[in-house]
Amino acid sequence: MRIWHIIYLACLLSAFAGGWYVNGSRWESKHLSLQADYAQQQQKASSDALTKQQRLIKEMDNVRQAAIQIKKEHDRNIADSRIASERLRVELDRIKALPVVDSASSISERANAATDRLLLANLLGESDQRAGAYAEEADRLRVALSACNSEYEAVRLTAGGG
Repeated sequence: MRIWHIIYLACLLSAFAGGWYVNGSRWESKHLSLQADYAQQQQKASSDALTKQQRLIKEMDNVRQAAIQIKKEHDRNIADSRIASERLRVELDRIKALPVVDSASSISERANAATDRLLLANLLGESDQRAGAYAEEADRLRVALSACNSEYEAVRLTAGGG
């Protein structure tokens, strides 16, 4: 072989090796870029999942607080109802213990009986009014419970994925 063949072959190998190095560097650069993109996407997905989890926890806390508030109102209504019931029972027992009024009764006895009848009518009216108020409250609580159940189902489906 002549020297120029060796030089030509050396130049050719040098060019080939240089091209391989450049292509290898490009591939490595692209690979590193893809790894960085993947890591960034993973971090975004983790951040989104954490944000979603925090939102769900906050929604569940809100539902829990609403349930606690509804229970407190329910307990207050039960206590008020028991107090009113006891007051009615005492008043009715007092009226039952009164003597019977007939045509031979005195004017004062008849007046007292009329007063007691008015008191009984007032108590029954108040009882009816309270029953209406409690029915309205029961309806309001039923609607609130329905809304709470709907929110729970939405959170459960969102958190569980179906």
